[in-house]
Amino acid sequence: MKKILSISIMLSLLFTLISCVTELPDTENTDTKSDTETVTETETETETETEDNGMIEEEFKENTYMLVDNINSLKLHGRMSAIRSGITCDFAASGIEFNVYAVGDVKLKLTHVRQTVESLKNDDVYLAVIVDGVLDARQYKVPNGDTVELTVASFDDSGTHNIKILRKTEIKNGLLNLESLTFTGSFLTAPKSDNYYIEFIGDSITSGYGNLITNGTTPAGDADYKDALQAYAYLTAKALNADCSLISNSGIGLTKGYRAMLVNPFYAAESYYRNASKVYTPERVPDLVVINVGTNDQSNKADTTAFKNDVKTLIGKVRSLYGEDIKIVWAYGMMKDGYISYVKEATKDMDNIYTVELPRNTSAGGGHPDLTAHKAAAQTLAEFIKNNVK
Repeated sequence: MKKILSISIMLSLLFTLISCVTELPDTENTDTKSDTETVTETETETETETEDNGMIEEEFKENTYMLVDNINSLKLHGRMSAIRSGITCDFAASGIEFNVYAVGDVKLKLTHVRQTVESLKNDDVYLAVIVDGVLDARQYKVPNGDTVELTVASFDDSGTHNIKILRKTEIKNGLLNLESLTFTGSFLTAPKSDNYYIEFIGDSITSGYGNLITNGTTPAGDADYKDALQAYAYLTAKALNADCSLISNSGIGLTKGYRAMLVNPFYAAESYYRNASKVYTPERVPDLVVINVGTNDQSNKADTTAFKNDVKTLIGKVRSLYGEDIKIVWAYGMMKDGYISYVKEATKDMDNIYTVELPRNTSAGGGHPDLTAHKAAAQTLAEFIKNNVK
């Protein structure tokens, strides 16, 4: 009996020992589970890194950016406005400037819109492209009535770049809608405005009419023979490190020009050939307004009393937009004196009105100033503004 009891006790102890040994793998399983969780977290981190890399790669895929949706990334030059299909670019020297981090081609899509307000010749429009401060020598042409995509820049390596696209051709040759930019990369912060801003109101002289013709032949009004970026107004702003806006149109007069449309309604409209009744509302007040009109009035023998009244009306419109203290320089003399004596009579009791005579030259297309004359006029005007106005 005692022997049986001893065997029972020994068996009981053996089962207890086996049970304890059997439980050890549970502890190992717990450690293994912990290791598994650690691996899982590592995989999760790897997946996150992959996603991040994917986002970076996504940024450097070719993207099309609608300009109207990215207007805050652009510096607008001149009188421009957002429309459903993009941004208007109607006036000479108007355009866009932007900073990008990009590689490969940068392509601009835009449309030439035929103007129908006056029965004028619609024509091709030319653009200038300036990349990192260097003017591209290539011709950027927007054919009459077409939608085109222009490769305005190309970069072999990724990097930061500044691109400026400006219109060379005046408004009467057709309107432009800037629609989109396509490139590999992303926009950076928009370029800052210059500290000084000049608005120019003018006619064919300000538009650079015929200034690319050296032998005085016609047709000087075609887009191939004019470049506002090589005319005195834009060159003056450039000499003063200023932003500028050109509200100019060939043949225009205050009282009587070479067409029915006159300076005052043309100036008051946001873009006369798009909608003559839509009034312009400025987003930026210029430091100075330069007016150079009257040549066409003199050529067409405008009534002098009416002309003086129209001078007062124009100055009134300028000051209603920008304030009574806005400084105005009336420039004249590049082709004729432009009825300057009547301008002086009309403004004799007004403050902050200046007049300056610019060098005369009629050796380019249609008896207009040539490139050398425009450079000389810009130098004269810039010096006058620095010494007397600015």
